[in-house]
Amino acid sequence: MSTATFATSARHPAAGVAVLVLGVATASWALVHASESSARAAWEVPHLTAPDGSPLVLAPMPPVLASDSLRTSLGWTLTVLAWVAVCWVATAHQARTGRPWLPVVVGAAALGAQCSLAFVPASPLVSPLSWPGPAQPIDWSVDGWALTLADPAALAPVVVLIALVGARWWALRAARESNDATRADRVSRPAARRALLAVGVPALALWLGAVAVLVGTEAYGWGTAEAALLPTAAVEPGGSLLLLVVAAALVSGAGRVGALALLAAQVATTAPIASMWSGGSSDLLLLACALSAGAMACAACWYPVARALADLSSDAPEITAAPSWTA
Repeated sequence: MSTATFATSARHPAAGVAVLVLGVATASWALVHASESSARAAWEVPHLTAPDGSPLVLAPMPPVLASDSLRTSLGWTLTVLAWVAVCWVATAHQARTGRPWLPVVVGAAALGAQCSLAFVPASPLVSPLSWPGPAQPIDWSVDGWALTLADPAALAPVVVLIALVGARWWALRAARESNDATRADRVSRPAARRALLAVGVPALALWLGAVAVLVGTEAYGWGTAEAALLPTAAVEPGGSLLLLVVAAALVSGAGRVGALALLAAQVATTAPIASMWSGGSSDLLLLACALSAGAMACAACWYPVARALADLSSDAPEITAAPSWTA
């Protein structure tokens, strides 16, 4: 195969899908196993002594079943791939407006916020978040454990960021080859703003309703972090549910592919909530999932509503279809 033919094949969307799937799955499996080995080695702290001076022997860590490791790795892989698909579709759609960088920037900002809040100690404002990876980067000590960057699991956000950047690269290649950037539908600026207000207010209201319902449950309420001003649900999974609303606005108007990507991200995000419900938790968890789906559906209606409003005012100046937050 010639160099030109290989380069052309590498830029094909199918090659991008294969690379992203295999890369994320392999990295997830490696991170889970490396993190388990690191935690087991850190547990065996040498030369420990009890307060009376006698040798302190820690009980051995329970064995980790291969099926549990596979389940953890598979769940994280599917979640990451769902968000990567959303980034891919949103990038191709936003390329029509000249803002193909927006989905990656939003994803990187959300990822960085979760990483930062994971290291925040328990405070009167908010409780710490979980690490965005298949395993927690834990450093064991006599007094307990703490998150650390000196653990293989700490590389999980890097894997996610590389996958998002890769999805953007392949999405832009596909958009340029199909000339999607020159076929952008246009709606009037007043219609875009009115549509954003019309769908944004209900979407945020439904999201707040989902968070409020979660707060009323034992799994996500104040009982899980009594010292914090904000309940656990307001930051986790509330942050992920809010990211779904933003992603729906970015993908709005992308057609069936965008709808399927959003559905995959919705299922991946709310699956832990539904799992708690199936384990015997409150039925309010299902109501929260339904409210979250409604919020995402409202945000996804931005472009159709903008088109409908634009048809009612055809004399208004035209802009490229995309949510606008600036004057």
